[in-house]
Amino acid sequence: MNMHDTTTDALLGGRLQLTQPLKGYRAGNDPVFLAASIPIKQGEHVLDVGTGVGTALLCLAARDNSIKGVGVEVQENLATLALQNTEQNNLDQTFTIIKADIFEKIDQIKGLQFNHVLSNPPFFESEKTTVSSLSSKKLGRMIEKGDLQRWVSFCIKHVRPKGTITLIYRTEGIVEILKTLDGKVGDIKIFPLWSKRGEPAKRFIIQGRNGAKGPPQLLAGLVLHDRDGTYYPEVDKILRHGAALKL
Repeated sequence: MNMHDTTTDALLGGRLQLTQPLKGYRAGNDPVFLAASIPIKQGEHVLDVGTGVGTALLCLAARDNSIKGVGVEVQENLATLALQNTEQNNLDQTFTIIKADIFEKIDQIKGLQFNHVLSNPPFFESEKTTVSSLSSKKLGRMIEKGDLQRWVSFCIKHVRPKGTITLIYRTEGIVEILKTLDGKVGDIKIFPLWSKRGEPAKRFIIQGRNGAKGPPQLLAGLVLHDRDGTYYPEVDKILRHGAALKL
C-alpha cells in the first residue's frame, strides 16, 4: 500500500501510533473498548479474530507488554498495515499477524488454544446490504447469513478451557451469538454500550469462559457521552489512557 493512501494517527493519547487506510476501513472506538474488557494477566496469550490494522492488539500490549498474541485478518492490505503497526510500536516480537480466511484451514494456528480470544466481527449480513463493490470498508463490515455463528464457533475452538471469549457487536446479533455460545461457554456477561442516557444501546460487549458454568448476567453497561457530546471521564480514561474496563 502506498504511504500516501494511509494516515498515521495517535492512539491512546499518543502512546501508540496507528497507520491505517486514508479511505475505507478506519479503526473506531470498538477495538479499544474490546481490548479494555479483556482480563489479561502477565504472560498470557491472545488471539484477535479479524484484527483489522491491529488496533485491539496494540491496546492490549499498552496495558501489559508481557503478553503474546496472534492477529488473523483476511484483507491483505489491512494485514500488511497490522504488521507495520506492530513494527512501528516495537511489538513485532510480541504479536504475529496472519493473513488468512477463518473459514478456511489456517495451518499456523491449527490445534492452538489461547487464554483469551477477542473479536469485533463484521456487522451487516451482505444479503441485507446494497453494495456496488466490495471495498475495504464494506468487506470489513459484511458477513453472510449464518457466518456469524461460524465466526463465533471459530473463536470458541481456539479458547483454552476456562479461557475467555470476548466479542463486541451490534445489539441485533445478541440472540444469534447467545445461541452459538450455549452449552459451550458459561459465566456470560452482557455489557451494553449506551451512546447517551435514555437512548437504546446499539452495541454490546459479551464475554464468557470456555466450559464454565453459571447463568448469564446483564450488566449495567457504560454510557459514553454526556448530553453535550463529550465523553464521560471514565470513558476518556479508556480511550485516551488505556484503562481497563471491568465487566
